[in-house]
Amino acid sequence: WSPNALSEVSLGFSRFQDTRDRSRQIGSNDTPDAEANRVDDLTLRATVPITLGAGHTVEGGIEVTGNRLSYNLQSGPGPGGGDGRGDALAGILDRNERGRLTAAFLQDRWLIGSRLLLVPGVRFTHFDRTGGRYTEPRLAATLFLTDEFKLKTAAGRYYQFVNRITREDVLQGNREFWSLSDGATVPVAEATHVIGGASYERGDLLVDVELFTKNLANLTEFAPRFVAAAADIDYDAFFYRGTGEARGAETLVQKRSGRHTGWASYTLSTVEESFPDLEAAPFPATHDQRHEIKLVNLLQMGDWHLSQTWIYASGKPYTEPVGLEPVELPFGGTVDRVVAGPKNGRRLPAYHRLDVALNREFAAGDAMRGVFSLTLFNLYDRRNVWYKEYEVIEDEIIENDIQLMGRTLNAAVTLKF
Repeated sequence: WSPNALSEVSLGFSRFQDTRDRSRQIGSNDTPDAEANRVDDLTLRATVPITLGAGHTVEGGIEVTGNRLSYNLQSGPGPGGGDGRGDALAGILDRNERGRLTAAFLQDRWLIGSRLLLVPGVRFTHFDRTGGRYTEPRLAATLFLTDEFKLKTAAGRYYQFVNRITREDVLQGNREFWSLSDGATVPVAEATHVIGGASYERGDLLVDVELFTKNLANLTEFAPRFVAAAADIDYDAFFYRGTGEARGAETLVQKRSGRHTGWASYTLSTVEESFPDLEAAPFPATHDQRHEIKLVNLLQMGDWHLSQTWIYASGKPYTEPVGLEPVELPFGGTVDRVVAGPKNGRRLPAYHRLDVALNREFAAGDAMRGVFSLTLFNLYDRRNVWYKEYEVIEDEIIENDIQLMGRTLNAAVTLKF
C-alpha cells in the first residue's frame, strides 16, 4: 500500500490421519479391530505489517480456522480389559466434530538502540464450541551484549483447542487420539511458557543454550478402569482432567558453513503430570524422555552430498500389568481384571539409530534438474521397542515387544523443471 505498509493473505489446508487396523490379527476378541482418527484444518490468515521507523515494525491481523475431526473405535476393550462391554466404550469415543476458531493478534517488533530487541504481542481468540474468549499475552526480548554474544528470553500464555488425548490401554499399549475441546468432557488445554538462554556466534560457529519451563493445565486422559461394580457405568467418568509441568535445558553446537558442516544437540528434560482422580501421586508423562542426543554430519564432495545422523533418546515410560484379580459383574458372571502397576512406573529400553544418506544433483536437459537420493535407515539395525503388548493366556500375562522399523534402504529420483 506504501513503502511502509503492506498486506498479506494466505489460505492453508492440512489433514492428519492415523489408522490402526488389527482385523487380521489372531487373538482375543477384546482387541480393537480398527481405530481411525482424522483431523482437517482449513485456515485463512490476513496480516498487515507497518514499518514505523528503523528497527520498529507493528504487525496486526486476523485468522479464522475451521476444524473437522472424526474418531472411530470398533470393538474396543471394556473397562479392565475384557468385560464384554467394549461396544459401549467404543460408542462413547466415536465422534464427528466441527469447530471454528476466530482470532485477532497484534505484535510489536522494536529494536531499541542497537542492543535491545523487544517483541511484545497479544492474541485474542474465540472458539465456537465452548463460546469462550481467550487472551494470550506474550513477550520476547533479546539483549546483544556484543556482536557475537546475546542473551534471550521469552514468556507467553497459550491455549490449545484441538487436544491430543492419551487412551490408556495397559494390555495393548496406550494410543493417542485428537479431539476438539467442548469445555466440559474435554476442556481447553492451557500452558504458560518461560524460556531463557544465550547464544554465541562467530564465523561459522554457533553455540546456543536454552532453559525452559512450561506449566500445563486442563490436560485430558481417557483411562477405562473399573471404578465400581455398578449396573450403569458412566463412561464419561473415564475422562480425567489433570495438570503437568515440563522443564529442561537444550544445548546446540553447530558448524554452519564450509565443505564439512554439522551439529550436535543435547536435551535434558522431564515432563510430569498429575491426575489426582486417576493416580494419587504425580507420574512421568507418556512422552517424557530424560535425555536426547542428536549428531549430524554433512560432507559435500563436488555434486555428491554425504550425511550421517545418529539419534539417542531415553526410554519412554509405560504402565506395566502386575497381575489379575476376579471381579463380579452386576449383570452376572465374573471377569479377570488386569491389575495395573504404578502409572508409567516402568520405562522402555533406550531408543537409538544411525541413518546414512547419499545425494547427487544432476542436469537432465536444459530446463530440468534432478536429485538422486540413496538412504539407509537404521544402519546397524537397532531393534527399538515402540510399545509393549500383553496377552492373558491361561491366567498368565505374556509380554511381547512391538518393534519399530529396522534397517531399510530407500532410493529416490526427484526431477525439477
